[in-house]
Amino acid sequence: LPNQENSSKNDNYGLTFDGSVEKITFDTITLGTNYTLSAWAKRDSTANMFLFGNSQTYGYGAYFNGTSNLYFKESFLMTFNNAAIQTALARTDWVHWLFIKDATAGTVSIYVDGVLAESVSGSGMATINAIGGSGLATGTQYIWNGNIDEVAIFDYALSARQIKQDIYNGTTTGKTADLNNISNLTAPVAWYRMGD
Repeated sequence: LPNQENSSKNDNYGLTFDGSVEKITFDTITLGTNYTLSAWAKRDSTANMFLFGNSQTYGYGAYFNGTSNLYFKESFLMTFNNAAIQTALARTDWVHWLFIKDATAGTVSIYVDGVLAESVSGSGMATINAIGGSGLATGTQYIWNGNIDEVAIFDYALSARQIKQDIYNGTTTGKTADLNNISNLTAPVAWYRMGD
């Protein structure tokens, strides 16, 4: 399990991706029936790019399609594109993105800066093996252009209270990309403190 001894440490940096070929890949993590994916991210442009990826067929994952759609896919394509999502996609400052799969409800929900932005029926991703790009070894298109920080993968669906009190720290200005009180939660299966 991830080391949480520095969970209260202030993180003033993020990992920079250059939009060309740099991404982080790791052994595939099976996400399971319920899960939560959390990350702070800052885009340098509103071009198309991946926040998370997997190696399924075309290397899908959480794909930001400009300012119009956020696609979330492995074997089933989910499209998030209501006004709240499109407003968030148009931003180039630090945004906290959180994806929750709830098998009981049959939905995937996206929270932006601690607030539910959109919930869609479907299953979304089943695996993850990349941050900042497609999970395919040959996937060098749509690499993240900007910064990503504090990626956490939980094998359960966080509650709205946990999102507000333990994950999102309530700040939308400046660089404070920390998970608020992660030590209050059951440990994530993976936690990448990318600015440390």
